[in-house]
Amino acid sequence: MQGDLLQRFDSIRIFAKGGKLAPHKPLLLLYALAQLKKERIERIAFTDAEVTVDPLIQTYGPFDAKTTVAYPYARLANDKSGIGGSKSTRGTLPAI
Repeated sequence: MQGDLLQRFDSIRIFAKGGKLAPHKPLLLLYALAQLKKERIERIAFTDAEVTVDPLIQTYGPFDAKTTVAYPYARLANDKSGIGGSKSTRGTLPAI
C-alpha cells in the first residue's frame, strides 16, 4: 500500500515551461495531505481548497498567466498517477 502510494506520487506529471516547474499540483497535494492529517476528511471541496491554495499559486507560480486552483484540481483528476481518484464527484477531490 505505502509503496503503491509513493509510486503514484512519483508518477504525477508536473508542467514545466522554460525550465521552470509549475507548483500547482504539488501545492494542492500538500494541502490535501494537511487536511487529511488535520481534519481526517475523505473529500476536499473545491471551494475549501480554493481559499488556501489560490494565494499560494499566485505567490509561487513561476508564470505570468493568472492561474487558480482550478487548473491543478482538474488536472489531478485526469493525471495518470491516479492520485485524483477515479471516483471523484463534481467539485471534490479525494483526500488521497
